[in-house]
Amino acid sequence: MSSGGSGTAAPGGSGTAGSGASTGGAGSVATSTDFCNSEINVGCDRRFECDSASATTKFGTIDGCKALASIACVATDPCPGGYHATLAAACVAAVKTATCAQLGEPPTVCTSACQ
Repeated sequence: MSSGGSGTAAPGGSGTAGSGASTGGAGSVATSTDFCNSEINVGCDRRFECDSASATTKFGTIDGCKALASIACVATDPCPGGYHATLAAACVAAVKTATCAQLGEPPTVCTSACQ
């Protein structure tokens, strides 16, 4: 998935019904597919902010990086062991506010959000 994600998501993904958890403007986390897209998109933003030369080498452009999310997030369910929208919102927020040094490892909340 992204900076700390655990895979990819299926169309519609598995989610927690009625969970409208907020990610502070980073996107929806109502379903595991939404979470996958939101986390990857925020991760792309952060990678380009922190090390645009390496990110450009790896992904080309920020749009190229985000395009991978749309591909990755429809392949298979990233959370076959369970999905928790509230923790997913906290994960996206943690990725969004992580220092550049912290981006190498997924925040613990991310592995708890999507199992």
